[in-house]
Amino acid sequence: MPAAIRRIHSKYLGAKMFPKEITEFEIQEFFTLSAEDLRAIRVDSNKKSRLALALQVGFLRMTGAALDTYEYIPRAVLECVAKQLHVPAPMLATMRALSRRSMTRHRHRSWACRYLGISRLKAANEQALFCALTDDVGDRRSRATDHTGTRDVLEPSMAHSSQTRGRAESARSNASR
Repeated sequence: MPAAIRRIHSKYLGAKMFPKEITEFEIQEFFTLSAEDLRAIRVDSNKKSRLALALQVGFLRMTGAALDTYEYIPRAVLECVAKQLHVPAPMLATMRALSRRSMTRHRHRSWACRYLGISRLKAANEQALFCALTDDVGDRRSRATDHTGTRDVLEPSMAHSSQTRGRAESARSNASR
């Protein structure tokens, strides 16, 4: 993923609602469906559910979280996704308006997560996540040098890393009890 996209994605990471201002670039980046996306959506849903399913896929790509049931979806996003699906875009919509039954909304969220490979963090994966995050910090630390070749003053201390590791291991052992 390009650095510019990674920054945008982290800007919205975990959000449950659309930002007040979403740019055309962001709409195109997260809500443009590939041929594979379109094929999977058409195969795994009926015509009535496709818009809701596609919106969940795009929102998960943007935030890593499912779209809130009562959150209004920006008109520009509705138009972008509806055009790709060859369906009319509603003037106003929420996920609840697009899928009235809570079980259907749950099924859409579950399908979109499976399709994108998103799953809940399991205790077994927590160590791998911790290692990936600390490796990323280590890479940034090694690049954080000034023109004299010395490390940047804002470098995280090793004591902080070991404290964080200790807290993560403690939380993991408490969770497994």
